[in-house]
Amino acid sequence: MNVEKPFLLENLDEFHLEIVRRPIEEICKFYREDDENVSWVDVAFEENCAETADVEGAERVQVNVDASPEGVKSVQFSVEGTPEKDGVAVFLKALLGTLAKMGAINREDDDKGVSCVELPPEALAEAFEELYPADPGQKTPPIRYGFSPVSAPDVSVFFEPHFSGLALRAGGSRTGKTSVFSLRYAKSDGYICELREDEESWRDSKLLRLVRVMYDGRNVFWQEGEPYPFERVEQYSDRKVKRRFALNDALDYLTQLGFPVRDANFLKPAGRLYRWQDDRAIAGQQRYEASLAAKEAERRRFAASPEGKLKSALTSRVEKLIAQTLEPLGFKQDKDDAQTWTRRAEILRHTCWFSDVDGELSVYCECGPVSRFACWANAPRDAATQRKLKRFWKGLRDEEEEGWAERVERKSWNGLPKSEAEVEAILTDVAKFLRDEASPFFRRFATVADFLREYDAGLIDKNFFDVDEEFWQDFYLALTRFHVGAYEEAASTFEAAVERVEKSPKGVKKGMKLAVEAARIAADCIRSRVESQGK
Repeated sequence: MNVEKPFLLENLDEFHLEIVRRPIEEICKFYREDDENVSWVDVAFEENCAETADVEGAERVQVNVDASPEGVKSVQFSVEGTPEKDGVAVFLKALLGTLAKMGAINREDDDKGVSCVELPPEALAEAFEELYPADPGQKTPPIRYGFSPVSAPDVSVFFEPHFSGLALRAGGSRTGKTSVFSLRYAKSDGYICELREDEESWRDSKLLRLVRVMYDGRNVFWQEGEPYPFERVEQYSDRKVKRRFALNDALDYLTQLGFPVRDANFLKPAGRLYRWQDDRAIAGQQRYEASLAAKEAERRRFAASPEGKLKSALTSRVEKLIAQTLEPLGFKQDKDDAQTWTRRAEILRHTCWFSDVDGELSVYCECGPVSRFACWANAPRDAATQRKLKRFWKGLRDEEEEGWAERVERKSWNGLPKSEAEVEAILTDVAKFLRDEASPFFRRFATVADFLREYDAGLIDKNFFDVDEEFWQDFYLALTRFHVGAYEEAASTFEAAVERVEKSPKGVKKGMKLAVEAARIAADCIRSRVESQGK
């Protein structure tokens, strides 16, 4: 946070602001009434019992408690109807509270949920230091600060980290809906300037308007919903993306909406300053960090032990063995993962990697396709088609980075070596596997033609492609045939893939629509290519 300039929004380097047309005390009152929407049926906690409660949206919610005078052994609940999930969450929270008050169960600090404390107005500067620390590596807990400004005492202003994860609805109200205006801004470390309006109730949220410029590898502009009458929509086509929507524009828009965000008194609480924090999430994070520290201590202890030193020696020598065997074949060691080697052969990707976890050493050899998009080269140039294809290609690349390849060769050795002799025996076996199985496998599928020759001869099938659905098996087979110039077969395979999905009893699933459309376009493009070559 920039503290050298006056304490104004335009002088802050980053913030996440929410504004609600409701005084802060009214919102705080809502969150103090945790159990208001749960109507309890009195019950005595005896040896075995059941408790029921009325939850909005549900026909019946029943809780079965297996209890004794010494405490509760188990708690199970069942729901009839379709309750709102927030209602069930409140119900369970209230149930745990009731059991804890009776001493039936032991409540740890992390079961308290969201807690709130009141602070003096002058604590706001310290609050910003906690919300947006100067050290970018410092983790911010799931917290939120709120107050009503001096310049606008009838509204509430909330500040939180950019991604706090704190489940707290600013527009909390059991009757009616409230517009919540949110402004996210970060000057550096991933630039973002985003203004949005959501219609919120205590249960859900609906987006009304969004304008955003964000750095995502490059600056990207995005808008959704109907523009406000005062928006400078002519800027949205500016060649320089950052000029389309900047912090000054966002502050001007909020001012036009009736919020005096440029006033120096906007960042001065008219009354108390409230700080919420998610105790459960914070306790969970503390447990997680403690677990990581314990694992790291155990890792160091093992590394220093005789067994750990033998394992380290084995790993190092296996790495050298694979390099000596595969690098002459054109494989290169991955820069980010020293246990992986890859080779590209046309549209095939060959991979060899090994793992040494949980007392098991395993070496894998894989071969799979990598998409090339030449078959869409003559696709229609209209904006809608090109937009669909770009979205599809991006998704396909992201999936392939995870790896489509089938693990067709694998060898494992169980148990950690307990002596130098055992290390030598495993290394001899690894060398034999690399020489007699891995190297022949990679030579066998050196080119796409090699793969298709074996496929057409029935020596391998479409399960070679490590994808579950037949559509994707056909899709990759079609790409492979296109690569070797078998255009007629490629088009037919794409068409068969589309037809199979469209004729399935469930039809085209929502998540498959883009892929099916891309396959249809590919088939048309290839047919067009064949016809033009025939002429």
